[in-house]
Amino acid sequence: SLKKAKLLVDYILSNSEYLTFDIETGSTSDDETAINPFTDKTKIVCVGFEYEPDKALVLFTYHPKLPTDVCNENKKLVEKLLKSKIPKIAHNGKFDMLFIKNKWGFEVKNFAEDTMLSHYALVSEKQGTHGLKLLAKRYANMSNYADYIKEQDVFEEANKVFNIKSKIIGTYNAMDVIATGRIKRKFDELNQTKSSEALPVAKKLLPKACLLYTSDAADEEDSV
Repeated sequence: SLKKAKLLVDYILSNSEYLTFDIETGSTSDDETAINPFTDKTKIVCVGFEYEPDKALVLFTYHPKLPTDVCNENKKLVEKLLKSKIPKIAHNGKFDMLFIKNKWGFEVKNFAEDTMLSHYALVSEKQGTHGLKLLAKRYANMSNYADYIKEQDVFEEANKVFNIKSKIIGTYNAMDVIATGRIKRKFDELNQTKSSEALPVAKKLLPKACLLYTSDAADEEDSV
């Protein structure tokens, strides 16, 4: 309920050491891709947060089958969390932050780490190895949970997000942020055990690198 969500947000703001976050996007038009933040047809469907290890909150901000007033109140809660001083972590955060900036007009505050860039800096520079689902298998002990949605047999194309039940897409979103949190913690361990002097420097530069994100690098993995 909205009341429980507000109470949980208050708890998060007072207690969370950091937040991983992730958005799910959809399009209201069959002719528009769900990953284009510059068209009115695309919407941010929900935003997920891992606020403690393996504990997630998902707030729906647009869905034709959900009450508009609830979605609008949820959006206020999302903004409150993303503008807070709590450090934020995301995987391929350029996609999420660009969408949020263009759709809602505000910037994510205190963005601290991108686990995709962390993998690049700490593990491998090889192209095609940095996807969230791949890293979730390797570092987070999570199977290919994208199959979770496919198994529901409720949609035909990735763009048809509004044919998916909110409970299903919400669970998928929660899996994304939990995977990101597990990967972040695994990389923290890896960074502590590595002996290379370059690694702490690379880690320190990651938040600055995130500021260089531009609109030409949207990732289809972030839309369902």
